[in-house]
Amino acid sequence: MPNHYSQSSFIIELTTEQTQAAIEAFEKLKDPIFEEQGTAREVASQIIDESADATTRIISHTVKNHPDIGCEDLEYLDFGFSVEADENGLCIFGEDSFDSDHAAVFAQAILKTFGLPDLVLFEVAHSCSRPLPDSFGGHSVAVTKDSIRFNGALVFREAEYVAHQEQCRYFFCKVKEVNGDIDYDVKFLMRVGHDQDKDEAFADIVANFRDDNATLSEGPTAENSDGTLVTGLSMTEIEPIEFHTMKKYLSVL
Repeated sequence: MPNHYSQSSFIIELTTEQTQAAIEAFEKLKDPIFEEQGTAREVASQIIDESADATTRIISHTVKNHPDIGCEDLEYLDFGFSVEADENGLCIFGEDSFDSDHAAVFAQAILKTFGLPDLVLFEVAHSCSRPLPDSFGGHSVAVTKDSIRFNGALVFREAEYVAHQEQCRYFFCKVKEVNGDIDYDVKFLMRVGHDQDKDEAFADIVANFRDDNATLSEGPTAENSDGTLVTGLSMTEIEPIEFHTMKKYLSVL
């Protein structure tokens, strides 16, 4: 049977005292007592204020935000990473089964406990003991005391796959609407087939932007039946991964 691996290593810059507090918190989290459901629940329900020591606050934040803490059938909390002191602070790593969700929550607990404004970035490599398809890749994680974000190679792959299947190109477009003394820009995304002319597609959108009976002239500019105008300002081709993100916030025409 092939073995699948997740590996990563990153450093959070800390003082010696902060590093020691973080390691102590990790050792307590890994203690067998935290493999009992009641203990994890109890820790998650406790109210910890700023007067508590650093180790206690790191443990509290990590347990409360552990991705498994809300599971009804929770038996124990796993922590899929290791830690060790480094000359620059704390090294968080995993050689075989690194869990980025767990590591990110622990890293955030440290930043939050010590009020650090740092941005912690790390990458996770996915590999396999055999060269099997779809068994290699990776993802990146960005952690601050206020947020945790993930992005991976699969998102890029899916965006490229969809674009190829649909035989499409994507454009970020901007038009200007003019109504008397008032004008304003409108932004949207345009999906164009490989067999379509992008300029004709853009002109067609401008012509029908507000009025199916608009008169189209060069620019392209459409004069609507009520006297208002729509003028195409720009059309910039974007990559499938950019379209994948931007379509969450802009209309696709």
